[in-house]
Amino acid sequence: MQVPLMIVGSEGQISHCNGATGDLFGYGSEELTGRPVSDVLPIETLAELNAFIEPPAIDAIVKGMIGRSKSGSPVVLGVHITAWTDREQGLQHALVLRDISAELAADQITKKELKLAHNAIKGARIGVFEYDTITDTMTVSEIWRDLLGLASSDNVDVAWESGAEGWADRLPPQS
Repeated sequence: MQVPLMIVGSEGQISHCNGATGDLFGYGSEELTGRPVSDVLPIETLAELNAFIEPPAIDAIVKGMIGRSKSGSPVVLGVHITAWTDREQGLQHALVLRDISAELAADQITKKELKLAHNAIKGARIGVFEYDTITDTMTVSEIWRDLLGLASSDNVDVAWESGAEGWADRLPPQS
């Protein structure tokens, strides 16, 4: 699988790109060569491209740059930008591109599902405590504290020092 790669020359023109770059934007790679980078990316000048790179670094990663396909539709990109100076051609930039629109959509779904789960637990007044086997600690929710009559400022011993028996003593009696 070819990775989309574009070289932008000192004049802001695309001096080289591979077929994967053309596919990403809906062009043939030969159609993009020689065009201004602003035809596909929201970059009008080399100064804007350089602004992503903070010295002394020679590269940067930009997540969420919105490019434009040949049809005009947006393409959400992750872009790795590397700059160098060529003796003959001056300042050059290599851009490795990745379509991250599916990744961002999945992140939005995950955030929505977490919010729904949080609201369900909160609405049902479910007290939650979680035991972390790696750090040997417990984390408790505010509702768990409320059910046991503890203030949010009360120091709850979250270490598993007393074992399961110690935690069983903290459970409210069943009615």
